[in-house]
Amino acid sequence: MLKGIDTAIGPEPSGAVIEQLRRTKGWSRFLGIIGYISCGFIVLAGIALALNGLVMGSAMGVSKGFIVLMSMFNFVIAASYFYPSFKLNQYASRIGKLVQQPTEDNLVSALDAQRVFWKFVGIFMMVTLIIYPFVCIGLIIFGAAT
Repeated sequence: MLKGIDTAIGPEPSGAVIEQLRRTKGWSRFLGIIGYISCGFIVLAGIALALNGLVMGSAMGVSKGFIVLMSMFNFVIAASYFYPSFKLNQYASRIGKLVQQPTEDNLVSALDAQRVFWKFVGIFMMVTLIIYPFVCIGLIIFGAAT
């Protein structure tokens, strides 16, 4: 049972509602899979950066600590891609279940998965917009110092 939501089985959702949600299933699945693939490439880039930095770091005049920090940043970015991709795939799966068994429970479950996805995207966007000014100021200070 979903917290704060009455999921008692009621009337079957209308065919038009189910059809509209069914039409989003393919795109949700596609974007979820693209997110997983992107996550994998970002992890590979982080590993390549770490290995390259460990091998060539001293020759390039870059500290190993900086290379490790940049690699860890890649892993954080990959993790931030993984969660919304998972939620999009969960949403697509719940739509599939709704199409197979058109109950109000399944409708609420699909919409809740979508709500969680958009909540994450909204919070992530707010955090990103808050961090941007600090990054810009840091780049200006770093640029002025060199």
